Amino acid sequence: MLFLLMLYLALSDLTIISPDDLRNTPLTTSVSTYGSPSLLPRVGVLQIQKLDANCDFDKIFNEFDFLVIPSSTQCNQDLIIGNAARKNASMIIFLVENNQLANVHTSESNHKDLKATVIHVSKSLEKSIKSIHKYPVWAKYEYPITILEDIYITYYFTHNYTIDKYFIKDILNLDKRLIKFSPMFSYINISLVTDQENDCYTYRNNYVEYCHKPGNNGTILIENGFYISRFLQEINDVWVFLDTLLDIYEDCEFDYSRGCLEKKVKVGKDIEPDISKWIEQSSIIPYYEINLKPFYWPSALKEAYCIGRNEIPNNCGLCMDDCYYNYLSKGIKGCRNCNSSSCGYVNLKCLEEEAVYGQNCYKFMLSDGSCNKGCRNDPDCANDNDKNISLLIGVEVILPSMAFFSIMWISFRIYIKKQKNPNNDDQNRCQSQDSPIPPVPPVSVEHFKKLSEYRDNSNYAGVSSFCINCNQEIQDDEQVKFENRLNVKRFIHAQQCYGN
Repeated sequence: MLFLLMLYLALSDLTIISPDDLRNTPLTTSVSTYGSPSLLPRVGVLQIQKLDANCDFDKIFNEFDFLVIPSSTQCNQDLIIGNAARKNASMIIFLVENNQLANVHTSESNHKDLKATVIHVSKSLEKSIKSIHKYPVWAKYEYPITILEDIYITYYFTHNYTIDKYFIKDILNLDKRLIKFSPMFSYINISLVTDQENDCYTYRNNYVEYCHKPGNNGTILIENGFYISRFLQEINDVWVFLDTLLDIYEDCEFDYSRGCLEKKVKVGKDIEPDISKWIEQSSIIPYYEINLKPFYWPSALKEAYCIGRNEIPNNCGLCMDDCYYNYLSKGIKGCRNCNSSSCGYVNLKCLEEEAVYGQNCYKFMLSDGSCNKGCRNDPDCANDNDKNISLLIGVEVILPSMAFFSIMWISFRIYIKKQKNPNNDDQNRCQSQDSPIPPVPPVSVEHFKKLSEYRDNSNYAGVSSFCINCNQEIQDDEQVKFENRLNVKRFIHAQQCYGN
């Protein structure tokens, strides 16, 4: 019997790596405890799926297909998973509302042998995928294990013999010399139960209520858990403790009476449990912690044990075919044997291409239709450059050329006009010489005569003609005073302005 957990976690990693427009899209994920956890990275194209009337798919999938199931689907998830598994799906992503990601769900699952990874993601991902029409959306998924010098494993007992046996037996298959194991015992707060008499056990030394989830005869389960934790305290050897527990689980799996327990082990009455090993949880669920990270997949425990240590143990064997787990620590040298999806392409080293400093570039990103600027040699960027060059030619060559010819045409028209009207040009030149002088008010003819007399008696006597304003009559008396304040030279005009 395997239990399903959908748990909100920031510990799994679904990342869009191409195109650039979506690379930094934040994605919130939750994991499912059935199937593969994907401890090694896998990559694929996010593809929104359309299901037929039987909730089935119309194609066989490959390792690079990441199936995205819209939140609008009315099909049962178990049915979808079963159909996808028969079509060789390796990654199944259910889109859900954000508030569903934060919930914990437990139920029996029929997917014990499922090899695909199943996760749940916020439905906002669908909008992001649909915003890209012309090229694939590549993503990477991984549930990474922290790598340390030793493997630290903690198991949180549920007090359900059947479940605990399933998780404990896999620990005993590992090399005990390389493991630091700690047992912990779970309980929930009294506020989460309604029937305290049947779901809780009061420890006499601290009068704390230790409760189990409702409907499971929690009082008996917790009381047996205290007896077992007293046994651990008495022998003080975790490996003898685990071996003994398996014997208890075999003989008492369906008999939770104290008598069945005492047939297997006797605990002195003065032995008290270590209360520090009892931990309050929001829900009692079976899981390990491996190198301080929650881990829900007993069938993948050995793989986590193999890749969670700096020096990979010799007894790990093969990742697949002729790829040993210890090859995964050799970087690019391991690609000769481990260039496969099952072995994470040696942490994607086998897929790497030359990248811009601080960026990642992989083979599948080249020539996918999208210019990935993190790649130094993406042909798609060359196509974009051609477009940019065409635009540059338009901006820097064609537009200036058009402006040049426009100026030449205007200049030519002005030249032709001047040839036809040379007198107008002279008059315009006269007016242009006047341009630095502010316009002057018109004056009378009498004042013009006086100004002429002033000219005859001045240094400018003999000049053929000059005027105050070539185009206006002299009309008022104040203009002489005004003109006397100015440099009269500026009002000397060519003969063309006025005749003698």
